[in-house]
Amino acid sequence: MWWLFLNRQKKRQPGVLRDKSNYEKVTMVQKILNKIIGAKYIGIARTWVPNMVAWGTVGGVALIHFTDWRLILDYVPYVRGKFKTDE
Repeated sequence: MWWLFLNRQKKRQPGVLRDKSNYEKVTMVQKILNKIIGAKYIGIARTWVPNMVAWGTVGGVALIHFTDWRLILDYVPYVRGKFKTDE
């Protein structure tokens, strides 16, 4: 019976848009990208975006980890005060 809960989602009426100007902008961008790249490759790229974001985040954290933390943390205002050197 749990699958009945999933089917109770609100369905939008076809042809009814909340903000028509935003919809027109999105479709215009999609049309341009479809002409340049192609709908097939746009669909492939959309499936890879979450994966690329995740691996990019892992790579960024690894880069910070394996480099000198102090070089990175000097740009954080609160932490910069902790590492003051007495001259």
